[in-house]
Amino acid sequence: KLVIATSPYSVFKPVVFVNKDSQNGSELLPLDFMNGKKIAAQKGSYVIEELDKYDCKVVPVTNDIEGLSKLIWKQVDGIVTDKQVGEYLSRKYFQNEIVAVTEPYKEMDVVMVLHESDTELRDKINSILAMDEIKRKISSLL
Repeated sequence: KLVIATSPYSVFKPVVFVNKDSQNGSELLPLDFMNGKKIAAQKGSYVIEELDKYDCKVVPVTNDIEGLSKLIWKQVDGIVTDKQVGEYLSRKYFQNEIVAVTEPYKEMDVVMVLHESDTELRDKINSILAMDEIKRKISSLL
C-alpha cells in the first residue's frame, strides 16, 4: 500500500551494544570488531543490510528486549539498536549492564507513516511537530 510520511521528529542512530563485562575500557570500538561475531538485529530492520558489510553472523530477533536478553544470556556477542533505545532498556531492565561500544554507523530520520489518503492528518501532525513546545518536549525525552 502507498504511504506518506510526516516530518521527521527524531533521528535513529544505530550502535552496537555489548555486555559491560566484555567491554575493554571505555573507548569506542571500530565497526569491524563485529567480524566473526554473532550480532542480534531486529527482523525487517534496515540495519541488517548494513551488517552485510561486516563478516558477522546476524541473529534476527523480534524486538530489542529479545536481543538484549540474548546478549545477557551470552547467546550473541552484541546487538544493534538505536543508541537512546538501547541505553534506556539497559537502564530500565538490565541494571546498565549493556553498553554501547561503537559510534552510530548510519543515521535515519524517524517519521510516522500514514496511508496515502491521510494528507489532512499528516498536515495536522506536521503542524504539531513544528510547535516549539512540542519540539522541546520531544527533545527532553531523547
